[in-house]
Amino acid sequence: MSLTVTYYVAASLDGFIAREDGSLDWLIPYEDDPEVAADFPAFEQSIDSLVMGRKTYEFLLSLDIWPHAGKVGWILSSKAHKPLAPDMTISRLTPVQVIEAANARGCRHLWLAGGGAIAGAFQQAGLITDYRITYVPVLLGYGVPLFGLGAAPTPLKTVNVKNFSCGLTQIHSQRVLKKESEKGVS
Repeated sequence: MSLTVTYYVAASLDGFIAREDGSLDWLIPYEDDPEVAADFPAFEQSIDSLVMGRKTYEFLLSLDIWPHAGKVGWILSSKAHKPLAPDMTISRLTPVQVIEAANARGCRHLWLAGGGAIAGAFQQAGLITDYRITYVPVLLGYGVPLFGLGAAPTPLKTVNVKNFSCGLTQIHSQRVLKKESEKGVS
């Protein structure tokens, strides 16, 4: 079975996943919504591994918790950090090396947990298979971009659109494989 790599993230309508300082305060109005609260646990049950960058990990360090018990994790950082769980690797691996390591460990579903620069590197390498982006009806004006410095042109097909009663919209798209793309499927 091949590895599924999903970028599951919330974004403002203008394409930011956090404020410049990393703040997620613009998401607070939605955290108590039962429909929204149920979405992430359902997704997390589907994954067996995750990867994130230094800033996302430092946020978790500030909380002194690892909320992903039992999941294999890679933290991409050049800084030395204390691991919060035994199945975590903190390293300077490239996106391709993370995929190789995940495959070697028998992982089947990797969550690209952030941030934008890491997502951009995985996307530009053609490694993201699924995109589950929940759009929040707010314009931040500036912040951490969805894909860091940008995304490579990639054909996607929409699998599902989920409208939450609180106003959020989640779009689940998948990368179109070359065979499908050549047939004109998008």
